[in-house]
Formats: sequence, structure tokens, C-alpha cells
Amino acid sequence: MNKIQQIIIALVILITWSCNNPSKVNSETEQNEAHKIEIVTKTFSVNLEGDKPEKDTINMIQSMVIDEGGKEIANRYYNLDGSVSWSDEYDYDENENKIGSRYFESDGNQTTYYEYDLDSLGRRIAYRAKDVNTDTLLYDGASQYLYNGKIRRDGYFNKTGEFKYNFEYQFDEDGKEIGYIYIDLRSGEKYPSKYRYTKFNDKDKWVEREIVENEKVKSIEVREFKEIE
Repeated sequence: MNKIQQIIIALVILITWSCNNPSKVNSETEQNEAHKIEIVTKTFSVNLEGDKPEKDTINMIQSMVIDEGGKEIANRYYNLDGSVSWSDEYDYDENENKIGSRYFESDGNQTTYYEYDLDSLGRRIAYRAKDVNTDTLLYDGASQYLYNGKIRRDGYFNKTGEFKYNFEYQFDEDGKEIGYIYIDLRSGEKYPSKYRYTKFNDKDKWVEREIVENEKVKSIEVREFKEIE
């Protein structure tokens, strides 16, 4: 796995961990189905030529797998042809706190594992990615929570112990993500985005949302809930 792949994996994992309490069922994962559910999210570029933004080309496909109780058990990242590029499987302790994950390549070979540090509320505040064969530290990261979890900042601690963050996520009262800010650590420039939820299913789960930057729709995300064995 090269450095670019590691960075992409870390960013996608951080985005996937967008709930306030990563070890408990939240409003996005409450399900009472008899089988596992795969929540597939497809990200589209947009065509702005008409009166309203329309979905254009698929840019990314990823998913979250939950069990019948709503617990997150896996995260999958797909190639655009629908084949699995890589996946993570989550680990829990006896109290159902999410304490780590295992990274698998497309061929099913595990190459990396993640260890989490949790706060008193069971939220992930730090992680370490290690080589599965040598236990060598590959990279690490940290998170901070503000305003009762309505803000989460993802980044790392530098050599002097200073927390540096390049993503800030915002949540509403129900824990639903409403926007995020990317911060360029070199220039200090901030690039805010917000989510505009446009469609919901009959269980009041969102199935389509727009990602808005500078009051313009930059991409559209569509979710599908699928029962799997």
C-alpha cells in the first residue's frame, strides 16, 4: 500500500466515522430488519446546464454494512465498475464499544489493522494504523469534540503535542451531519461545504443529498439500502 492509498483510506474512514458516538446506534443506522443491511452511497458529479442540478457521472461508491440491530460491522469502498477495492471490518469490546478495525485488500488479504482510543462517551478520540505482519505504525490520527458533539475535528498531534486538524464536521441536534470544512494546513485556507437533504425513504432515512460549496451544488450523493446475507 503506497502513501497516496494510505491517505485516501484514512480520509474515507474519517468521513465514514461521521456519527457523534461511533459505538452506538444513531439516527442514521437504526434498523430492525432480520438481515444485514448494506447502505450504498454513490457520489455523482453534477450537470448544471438546466434549471436545477442533475446527476451526471459517478465519482465514488462506498458503503456501510450494519447488522439487524443497527451496529456498524463493515465499511466497503468500490471501484467504479462495482468491484470491491478495499474494505474495513470493525471490532467491538464486551460493552459494544467500537475499538478498532481490520483493513482488507480487494483479494481479501488483510494488510492493516486500526486501534482506537475512546473517551468516556465511547467516541473515538485517536487511532493508530499498524501493519498486520510487523505491527509497525503506519500513521495515526486524532479527533476532538466541541459543543456537545455538534462539532468534530479530525487531525493529528504534531511532535510538540499541538493538535492540527484539516477537517471539521458539523452535526444537528439529532446527530445528522449538516456540513464540513476542509482546512489546507499549509495555506490556512478553509473550504466549507454543506449538505442539503432532498429525498427521504418511507423510514425517514435520507436517500439523496446535495453537497453545496459557495452556494453551488458540486456533487450529489444517493443512498440505497440493500438486504444482504
